Amino acid sequence: HELSPRSDRRFMTVPCGALPNDLIDSELFGHVKGAFTGADRTKEGKFDAASGGSILLDEIDVLALPQQAKLLRVLATGEFEAGGSNETRRANVRSIVASNVDLRNLVDQERFRVDLYFRLNQIRFEIPPLRNRTRDIVPLAISFIHECCCEHALDVRYVLPEFVAAIK
Repeated sequence: HELSPRSDRRFMTVPCGALPNDLIDSELFGHVKGAFTGADRTKEGKFDAASGGSILLDEIDVLALPQQAKLLRVLATGEFEAGGSNETRRANVRSIVASNVDLRNLVDQERFRVDLYFRLNQIRFEIPPLRNRTRDIVPLAISFIHECCCEHALDVRYVLPEFVAAIK
């Protein structure tokens, strides 16, 4: 996102796995006041909030089939309706999805829509777990230490060999 033409726009993250199923629609598409019990005000959804930018749908594998259908529509046409509204809205976002589950297996089990799978599977990055790429552990740790030091104005001059052995 930061290296794209959309970098001056918002990058929104939706942690699908952390949201109850009955709130995901509202998080993604928003709702109007009175749409359901407790909807005491209109709420903007992430697709509106990220307009012109990017949206990351993390743990997309948890979406129920009806939610997958709504997501497929917005990805295919850019169109959606906020909960309780008849007004069709248009989304202009780059969609990025993440899952730690093989979506192809969910498709085979009929728990993930095949048409959504193929819509999402335009460019695929498979990142093996860190336990399978141990050579990355030390450089990542050093990078995190550097980032933390910069963020908190700290000065770390060296890393003990015992620390390196422990994280390996």
